[in-house]
Amino acid sequence: MQKSDTAYFLLLKKQIEQMYKSVHPDCRSSIADWKGVEIVRFQEHLQEKTQGRISEKSFYTYFKKENNERLPRRDILDMLSQYCDFENWQDFVQQHTEQPKEPVAKKSISRIPVYIFSLLALMLFSAFMWTYLGKKQTYTFCFADADTGGKISEQVSIKILLKKESPVIRHCNQDNCFVLKTKKKQITFIAEAAYYLPDTITRVLDKKNREETIQLKTDDYALMIHYFSTSKMEDWKKRRNLLNDMIADHARIFQVDKAANGLEMYNKKEFVNKMAMPLKSLKNIEIIETIYENDKIAYMRFIQK
Repeated sequence: MQKSDTAYFLLLKKQIEQMYKSVHPDCRSSIADWKGVEIVRFQEHLQEKTQGRISEKSFYTYFKKENNERLPRRDILDMLSQYCDFENWQDFVQQHTEQPKEPVAKKSISRIPVYIFSLLALMLFSAFMWTYLGKKQTYTFCFADADTGGKISEQVSIKILLKKESPVIRHCNQDNCFVLKTKKKQITFIAEAAYYLPDTITRVLDKKNREETIQLKTDDYALMIHYFSTSKMEDWKKRRNLLNDMIADHARIFQVDKAANGLEMYNKKEFVNKMAMPLKSLKNIEIIETIYENDKIAYMRFIQK
């Protein structure tokens, strides 16, 4: 990583802060001090402008430090640059790089033939690109476990984010591959699967590379809670300690009752008490959604099978 890359990213973070404060002037703190509500409001504004999303964990990784040892992925850099009204990360870097002054050109003699030749070449190139780009291209995205590299047993759902339109929900096939036919040059979508962390993917579509395998990381804490609810465990004190370590003190936990179309809310203490005792009322639960803060569960929704 070049030293100049970190300098550009630091400049980008300052512009992100300015963009956010132009919409939320009540925010007085710097971006490195944001937490809770400020992060949520930033995520909402980011998705509104770019149809993309950055996780709270990534925010703490890249925005809480003055000097970053490593940069986010290129697709995340593109999305953050678009938030600041640049085309992508490369455009942001170019527009913040001082360009050498061009020398004054000498007067040209008889420029008409050159102009006509350039115009003809441009017309031929435009006609070729119109024909080539006008056809839909097929792209395939498959998903694998980031730890094992193997196939994900849970079905992966895709939420395609569109500008000024509601997201389009698609489901992967039995091999957990998502096939897309489009004329677009870029796509942003969220990949979700039970007991895996959702990931927002932005790709510049390359006709020479139409197949890609994307790795999803397991949601370890959610998987462990599901295991607690289905297994017999004699050491209840150990289970209670593990749950206390996984869940934030201010966590909000909701049980969804689909049959009654209702919700029941637990605080951390109530949920830990129920999970750390041999009660039939919380057997075989399925985690629907988790949101993390400082590597602990701050929000969770589950159903009981």
